[in-house]
Amino acid sequence: RDPSRMNNTNLMKFCRDILIMDPMMAEKCITQADVSLIYTAVKKQTITSTHLQKANSAITTQVVMEKSDKLSFEEFISCLIKISFKCYPSSLNKEEAMQHLLMDNI
Repeated sequence: RDPSRMNNTNLMKFCRDILIMDPMMAEKCITQADVSLIYTAVKKQTITSTHLQKANSAITTQVVMEKSDKLSFEEFISCLIKISFKCYPSSLNKEEAMQHLLMDNI
């Protein structure tokens, strides 16, 4: 077990713990499906960008990627930003949405 990495189940538990799935605790509550979709999108985005960076490199001709189903810290922050924007749709930008999430839920 690596405590510095988070899988989909742990992200779901985190979202329940900060009560963003509760309609009383956010402008718009999110569902488990929303969290899973955000998790998958962030993981897919990371794999795609890693693949592109390695493919553009002249050093390697064959791309070998480490496949992990767990979020790194950077990916976790990216998930939080996406979740915050979904929970606080009236925010003007992602930074404001993240601030709402941090102040109201975390």
